[in-house]
Amino acid sequence: MPVKTIFDSIRTSVLELIKELSHGVIDPESYLQKSILINQEVKTNFWSLFALRNEGGRHVELKFVLSIPREYIFFSDSIKIDLTNFAKNNRVPRKEKSEKENCVPLELGSNQKAGDAEPNGNVENREYLPSKISSYYKDLKKAISDVKSRSIDTVEPEKIRGGGFLKYAHLKTKGFVDAREGSDLEQLFEGMVSGFRQELKDSKQDVLSQYVRNHFEPHHFPKKFKFLEELKSLCSHLEKRGIKDAMKTRIERIHKEELRKMAIFRAANRHPIVLPLLDFEYCSNGAHPFFPYL
Repeated sequence: MPVKTIFDSIRTSVLELIKELSHGVIDPESYLQKSILINQEVKTNFWSLFALRNEGGRHVELKFVLSIPREYIFFSDSIKIDLTNFAKNNRVPRKEKSEKENCVPLELGSNQKAGDAEPNGNVENREYLPSKISSYYKDLKKAISDVKSRSIDTVEPEKIRGGGFLKYAHLKTKGFVDAREGSDLEQLFEGMVSGFRQELKDSKQDVLSQYVRNHFEPHHFPKKFKFLEELKSLCSHLEKRGIKDAMKTRIERIHKEELRKMAIFRAANRHPIVLPLLDFEYCSNGAHPFFPYL
């Protein structure tokens, strides 16, 4: 059976399961917040992704991969944890246990239970295979270092779907800093903008609106405004590719849409509510010192 047929069968089966679990929704894909299907070339770029509801920026995602050019955007998100052995309680003779290059054991506490002892009582020669933490980038130390220092860095960003441009702006609003300077940073931007321009060209949807919808909760308006402001400050890098003005127009349109949504939300909530990023409560009847349009 062709691999594409197997791929489609698995993907369809998962959609049917989602339909069953969502109480018979006619179109199961309508239950997904994001659905991506890339079927360009089986050997190089053929994969799909389902993202379920977004809660606080945290997704439950299902990814189906035959082949994919990149499994990560920046080094800080290249880390993966394989819990297969932990989930299956896999044990092997200690002498057969081996460590793979670029992987380290992930300490999750003792996996062994009292009832797991073998009948002959000889458990010294057998142990659980550890869960593994590794990096798609192949340099785990670099990935961990970037996470700890909250640094932004990557290689060949032009090969990333979307170039990582929007995620770069998002990370900057979270306090991440550039790992590069000068010409090295400009080179990084060149690659990010190149990939971003290609996605704008290929995508049938509004890329920016989709990103905001997928990465922010509906009522986290300050976070959205901070992201849009950061993105606007980066538009100068888009000028060489001829998409600066178009991007600014999109940012302004989305900003107005969010202001309208916030006004509706304010009208519907005539009681004290807590705004994300702020450490105090405010009443929607009063003006906010930093966000007077609230």
